[in-house]
Amino acid sequence: MAFGLSFGLTLITITWLTSYLRIGGRLRSVRLGVNSGHQQLGYVVGGFLKPVHGVSLHGILVLPLPAWLLARADLSERRRTRIVALAAAGYTLAIAGAPALSLPG
Repeated sequence: MAFGLSFGLTLITITWLTSYLRIGGRLRSVRLGVNSGHQQLGYVVGGFLKPVHGVSLHGILVLPLPAWLLARADLSERRRTRIVALAAAGYTLAIAGAPALSLPG
């Protein structure tokens, strides 16, 4: 349970951080009234983070399902934790590989 909670908080942090890096600066300039008319620039500069944001956000939604299903299985806590850790490792690899989706070509 503790591993799942800590990994979930890590995913939320990654999601918030990538969201801020993608659009935070652009919104801040609009609020301060120094909008240069380059609203698209925020998406161009931080666009490579969109897949990372998406994968981490969906991980928050998907990873509780195996934990919930395993809680109803007749397995030891240690084995359930290992299976959830394996799913978390898979999502970690997906997050690490997600920027490759934004590469041109």
